[in-house]
Amino acid sequence: MKYAILFILLIQFNLFCQQNIGRITGIILDKNTFQPIENVNVVISNTYFGSVSLSDGTFEITKLPLGIHEVVISCIGYEITVKRVNVANSKKLKIFLTPKTYNLDKVNIVGEVPEKWNEDYEVFSKLFIGEEGFYEDCKILNKEIIQFSWHNDVMKAFADEPLIVLNKALGFKIDCYLINFQWEKYKGIIKYSIKTKFTDLDSLKSEIVNENRKAAYNGTIEHFLKCLVKDEVLEGGYKVYYNSSSFDTRLRSNMDKIIARDELVKQVADKDLFIFKCDGYLKIINDRNISWLRLNQKQVMLDKNGFPIDHFPFEVQGYWARMGISEMVPKYFEFED
Repeated sequence: MKYAILFILLIQFNLFCQQNIGRITGIILDKNTFQPIENVNVVISNTYFGSVSLSDGTFEITKLPLGIHEVVISCIGYEITVKRVNVANSKKLKIFLTPKTYNLDKVNIVGEVPEKWNEDYEVFSKLFIGEEGFYEDCKILNKEIIQFSWHNDVMKAFADEPLIVLNKALGFKIDCYLINFQWEKYKGIIKYSIKTKFTDLDSLKSEIVNENRKAAYNGTIEHFLKCLVKDEVLEGGYKVYYNSSSFDTRLRSNMDKIIARDELVKQVADKDLFIFKCDGYLKIINDRNISWLRLNQKQVMLDKNGFPIDHFPFEVQGYWARMGISEMVPKYFEFED
């Protein structure tokens, strides 16, 4: 009887797991010729999940957690395409890629003088890799593919292929798709969008690497948002203050009042979704590190893990703004005990 109960429990557990995972399938075609394209990289942004299209243009990614994912489709000679897909309601996708056109006459590329490229790369590296945590153990392996352009004291960086980043401290190889990167020199403002795919480096797996991953994750905006939806803000070590004043005066404003979690987040009825609302800036303190966060929309929708569903949902300053890819861990990552 004991074995029968155990067998039933195992069946129920397997059924539960199957109900909470899904897949994405589709076909990739040339927008001009309507012909299938093979060897196209199809990845789920900021995760381990990915696939490559076959000779008939089809692809499949399985064992995905249910929810809304960013699917990144890239191939040399074509523009990168990013689609948001709800795995729970996903049908077979038909994706058309646009052939890339190169018009160098309209782009002022600064790369002919090595000294200037090195200066630009030094700035890019600090902003992209970061200046906190494990940045010294993080390296871009193919930095030569990065190109820089300047216009009115604004530097832009772009690459036709994914940047390959090796993070020895965290044991990851990261393929980084540089969608947008812009730095305003005199204002000190950086705006960028990257999509990533993570691969574990088995040769670097160790107890130290696992501890490094925990240390890198704790205190990040991703960790804060997860604590926010799980109602574990204080347990996560965060104190949240409200400031309605503008960015220029936020340091001088009186922020005595600690905000309760329920003042910021409300769960959508009967759904694993949360509405995050706030006017003005939030000052967030964690282990003496101070960050400021402002919503770029009136409200931002978060999933049950705290991942934003909206595009470019936040503006951040302070500690979080100094964190780069050297502190990133993939979505749905489980730490080893």
